[in-house]
Amino acid sequence: MDLRLNHKDCSETVANYRFLTPYKNILKVLVCKKKNFTEVFFHLKRPAMLMGEAPGFEDHPGTGSIRWERYLNLGCWCIGGKADVQSLCGGLVVKLSIRDGNLVLRFLGRLSQRCAAAIHFCPVRTLSCDAARTRAVHEGCEAMQRQLPFSCAYGFKSVLLVTFDVLNQMILLPEEKFDVLMDSLTNRALHSSVALERALSHIMMSIDAGNVVLFHHAIDTTFKHFLASPPAPQARGTCLVRSIFITPGRIILRPLQIHFENRVLREFNAEFALRASFRDDNLEKLSFTLHLHSSRDAILDAVVGRMMRDGLPGGFRVFKFLAASPSQLRDHGAWMYAVDEHRNSASTIRNWMGRFDEIRNVAKRMARMGQCFSSSEGPTPSAKSLISSRTVSA
Repeated sequence: MDLRLNHKDCSETVANYRFLTPYKNILKVLVCKKKNFTEVFFHLKRPAMLMGEAPGFEDHPGTGSIRWERYLNLGCWCIGGKADVQSLCGGLVVKLSIRDGNLVLRFLGRLSQRCAAAIHFCPVRTLSCDAARTRAVHEGCEAMQRQLPFSCAYGFKSVLLVTFDVLNQMILLPEEKFDVLMDSLTNRALHSSVALERALSHIMMSIDAGNVVLFHHAIDTTFKHFLASPPAPQARGTCLVRSIFITPGRIILRPLQIHFENRVLREFNAEFALRASFRDDNLEKLSFTLHLHSSRDAILDAVVGRMMRDGLPGGFRVFKFLAASPSQLRDHGAWMYAVDEHRNSASTIRNWMGRFDEIRNVAKRMARMGQCFSSSEGPTPSAKSLISSRTVSA
């Protein structure tokens, strides 16, 4: 979908934008026929990528000379300010309004030949949210994250960040029902924080898979299910670690997953560790879209550098960059760590890992530090009586 800014007196150098998404990213298509126009809704699995015209590239219509590259905002100050991708990527529904009836038929005909998603003709009602109500719900959710235990606050934040669906549902709820929902989360956390965390993680995974979930109904059903189903025991030599995907438009918080132990995780609490991966909005590597970008360093600093410097806040914890394992160096990821109950932090753990100051080459130093995170078996304790020593002459 191409967009063009046509302000006569606009000072912006970029006037052409494009939202790019493959056909396989479309989950379903809804068509609503109005009196004077037709609305076509696309439900996407991943956000559409925002592309912009590369600056300094002349526009010659009909020659295909425009070179497109990744952008993190669109618009200009003439229309009240630019829109960041963070305000767009959480909404996975794109609406097109078409006035030409013949164009609609041709458009849907070609779409049905190229897209495997089902096309449904149905009435669709669009609701607008009150600004004051939206602000009140945002503040209520922020306050709830500060009240819940970290594991539950992490799960609740993951549900809110994966898409705007749950947040919009809360905004449309009456104020009394919203307060009841917040109180129920607090009571469930007191009853069983483990069951609530698993329920919230299950809801997040379902939403991320493209399902439509009614949160206030789903949280009750899933909490009862996980309350009656205790988690499976962990295998020896493994631990549970949370992970996160950081993209230009979203932060996707992943639930606890089984991870093999390493030298660092055997010594420090894995509850305060986090595996971070830096991706584009389509979850591909950033290097694929930024290889020939004219502002590559600026975008990398906005997506990766800011998180590496300032850390990632989560509940009442702040996860700081620790190091990267050999596999993470290839996969654009890193380990992060928050201050634990023994006041261990990312900087103190790096000091514990060893001295790497003498290694001047950055890549070599990162690789040496990353060896501490290679999966390995812990030492096997042996009784002193089983150990014997013998002196061997040269």
